Amino acid sequence: MERRGGGHVGIVTSYNADSVTLISGNSCGPRGNRTVCERTYASARMLSYTVAEN
Repeated sequence: MERRGGGHVGIVTSYNADSVTLISGNSCGPRGNRTVCERTYASARMLSYTVAEN
């Protein structure tokens, strides 16, 4: 995912044609108190992602 100041790394928990859901750090909570959480992002924002086969 591209953003001003750099990218972000997370673990893909689900995806479809429109969105990707990640568990990642520093995504939730107020500045200075960021936590690990699960968030959904538009697929168009992703530079790349890999999903392991079962």
